[in-house]
Amino acid sequence: MRTTRRTLVLGTAGTAGMTPLVAACSVGGQVAGGDAAAAKLKTGVTLRMMQYGTPPEVVTKQEVLRQFEAKHPGLTAELDNGSAGYADKLSAATAGGSPPDVFWFDPALFLEYARRGFLLDLAPLIKRDKYDLADFYERALAQYEWQGKRYGMPKDFPARGMYFNQNVFQDNGIALPAVTYADNGWTWDRFLDAAQKLTRDRNGVTNYGWTMGNGFREWMVWVYANGGEFVNKDATECLLHEPAAVDALQLLQDLRTKYRFMPTPADTQAGATFAQGRVAMIESGPFNIGNLRRDARDFTWDAGPMPRGRNGKYAATGGGAGQGVAPGSKNQEEAWALLKHVMTPESLMTEIVREHLNMPGRKSLANSKEYLGSGQPPKNIKAFVDGLGALRVDPQTTNWGEINAATVREIAPLFTGEKAPRDVAFSIKRAVDPLLQQAEAKRRL
Repeated sequence: MRTTRRTLVLGTAGTAGMTPLVAACSVGGQVAGGDAAAAKLKTGVTLRMMQYGTPPEVVTKQEVLRQFEAKHPGLTAELDNGSAGYADKLSAATAGGSPPDVFWFDPALFLEYARRGFLLDLAPLIKRDKYDLADFYERALAQYEWQGKRYGMPKDFPARGMYFNQNVFQDNGIALPAVTYADNGWTWDRFLDAAQKLTRDRNGVTNYGWTMGNGFREWMVWVYANGGEFVNKDATECLLHEPAAVDALQLLQDLRTKYRFMPTPADTQAGATFAQGRVAMIESGPFNIGNLRRDARDFTWDAGPMPRGRNGKYAATGGGAGQGVAPGSKNQEEAWALLKHVMTPESLMTEIVREHLNMPGRKSLANSKEYLGSGQPPKNIKAFVDGLGALRVDPQTTNWGEINAATVREIAPLFTGEKAPRDVAFSIKRAVDPLLQQAEAKRRL
């Protein structure tokens, strides 16, 4: 699919050095006459908004779309909410000539989508309408910028962290984890000591000290916190084989197979979860707050940063999701109006802040009383906002889908204990390095 070995490191000026395919996508996604007055919106138009959302997110987005229709009589906005296979569905719809007008997308796939012509350059429209970007986090915006063009807007911008069961720590006389990044005492050693003491059998039922998923952001945070990297600065080489990264991979394997501080998938299915009070700590993000407020009602819980690595650094992963307009939309002006609407403070308040379904990409909302001072758990929700100072967003390449698939495949034996961490690291490197060389564009933000 992407066999060229030409490489383009982003951040250079202009389009010099761009491959013809990349340059064509960059030009083809623009709207002509960007400095002209805003076009009058048509009526009788139905717009399709596509997203990957949980059931609560469907409810709040529908509310936002109804507000859009009230604001723009004659326009209808329909929600197409995806689930498993969302990226494949989006690709198929676009390739088939029926793309959604406005859609949600993973920032890790940004360069891939830009290369394939999935995203409209919004810069001319932003300039024409004098659309104010000052309230958005600069690093959130940067995820969707490329060669002076802007292909998306940040719906949200969360830094992940962890939640902990405050009661079980206190009942066992264990000091609580850090709740701010200013607390330098929350180290790997202290984390391991707590996880060990909190993993125990009670009345024939095992409670666990820790749990986490196997996604890239979930395990890569340990590598970053220990001073390791996934790719080098120019994103030309995978660096998981270096000692700091291998050390982190060893810890990740030990948590499962040596110390057994984590429930197995079967244990989780049987109720060994954080919300059920049987897991003391969990890696997650602010997108989980609404769920935990609903489900974790039998104990007091709070939030804080992931533990510092052996090099003494805090790290957080995350970056949220983008929303963009399809160049293939037959109603680009109306689609732009819809995108502007869903990005307003009022819409993001409805869609994200009110039910705490994530952390908004607007600074004013992330630091608002409504977001930080709701009076509900977690008490230290500000840890997620402060985590932006330690945030490492995903690398971006024009073939990230292939790189991620190779990484998922090669890291699996680490989690089962079937392969030593160093061997896993070199297996990932052997799979990823050629793909990095094939990427037509790449960057480590």
